[in-house]
Amino acid sequence: MSASDWFSLGARVVVEDLSPELVAVLKNFWEDTCALPDDGRTLTLRVGALLPVPADAQAETLPLMEQTVSLWRAGNELWVPQLLHLKVQPGGALFTLAPEASIQQEWPPALLEAWTLFFTEAHRAGGWVPLHAAVVSHQGRAVAVSGVSGAGKSTATLRLSADYAVLAEDRAFWQASSGRVAGLDHCLRLFPESVERFAPHLQALAERTPRDAKGKYMLPLSALTGPSQLAALLCFAPPGSAPLALSAAERVRAVWEMTGFPLTALAREEVQRGIGRLLPLLAPEPITRETAIERVKALLGN
Repeated sequence: MSASDWFSLGARVVVEDLSPELVAVLKNFWEDTCALPDDGRTLTLRVGALLPVPADAQAETLPLMEQTVSLWRAGNELWVPQLLHLKVQPGGALFTLAPEASIQQEWPPALLEAWTLFFTEAHRAGGWVPLHAAVVSHQGRAVAVSGVSGAGKSTATLRLSADYAVLAEDRAFWQASSGRVAGLDHCLRLFPESVERFAPHLQALAERTPRDAKGKYMLPLSALTGPSQLAALLCFAPPGSAPLALSAAERVRAVWEMTGFPLTALAREEVQRGIGRLLPLLAPEPITRETAIERVKALLGN
């Protein structure tokens, strides 16, 4: 393995001719720190001419983290025209970056968002289900906590960090075949007032860490020595709503909203199998800011 190669969720990432600057950005975002075993997949990143978009390809416009990305999809392939192409297949995936995009001094935001989308799709096709959730772990068992922005996920994670290892702030992946859960976040982002109120023991550390564009502290997460098994999945009730038990249809919808929708045929097959195994882990009763800590501690102990 060359110095520019690394592992992402058990897959070997092979870099052929991308710039070192772009490789550093991708590695920082996608290299896992969970000591997952090599699963035999290979994700190859290369520069080359993009294959033409077939006539039967379907257009999609997807809102992502910071940008809206327009792409085409057909079978097991995705295209962002003039930027990036992905082909997923059993055993891995091939990413091709357009030559004109590879020589730019600064990458357009849409390209970085496309890399995020395509890496997620490659891991879906490899049997990993993305979870928009915070994850805490204790003695090899983990609980994932999901919720819309403002529901209390980050605050609950901060309060739990005194007793449990934090695997992820909101970028987690779950492997249906093994039950393992892994996080790809390197920090916990928190407003200063949250640290002062809920974790004064971290105040000195927080004041030494950098802040993001929103003024949040970026508290580093500790690397784990091994993967954890997902024991339960909890979901916050939407702010202002009563925490009523979810119906069967609401539980299915909640899980799909946490995982997002796959775009390639292979990823759809893998995720559909995974959803069936993930649903039994979702607690039917939503949590609130008042009940979240007790529920997690009851599941994990201390």
